[in-house]
Amino acid sequence: MPRWPVVAVLCAVSLLAGPRAVAQNSELRIDELFTWLDDPTRQWLATAELQRVPTLAVPRLLEPNRLVFGPHGSFSAPLLALTKIGEPAIPQIVSHIRRVWNGPPTERGYGLHASIAVLGAIGPAAVPALIEIVYSTGADDDATKPALDAIVQM
Repeated sequence: MPRWPVVAVLCAVSLLAGPRAVAQNSELRIDELFTWLDDPTRQWLATAELQRVPTLAVPRLLEPNRLVFGPHGSFSAPLLALTKIGEPAIPQIVSHIRRVWNGPPTERGYGLHASIAVLGAIGPAAVPALIEIVYSTGADDDATKPALDAIVQM
């Protein structure tokens, strides 16, 4: 039996279900992808799939418990996912850095450095954001030095 009738039926069902079902499916799927980020055998697939849903993925990737480096300063799966999302994530990353920067200094921690490292890994598209970080944080080395280092290393 040819496969095209099955594909046609699936397409018709998805069209009849409408955008609400697609959104619900995306939310269920994203929960699964975030579970996969913690599984070394599925991390690569999760980071690749999260690129398809940046509006749902970026806010969750910017949660404090996810903004950590991996072993020996390598990028963890959430940091890699943010980097793979790339340019669409830049405004939200900058907003996150501003919130962290305006909070208590004791809560800045590695999340600040990890966020800046992700911007550096995104590449030249993030240079204006990195320059904005340098000027908005004043002369404090906690943010300016990593931001300038990220620009120089591109």
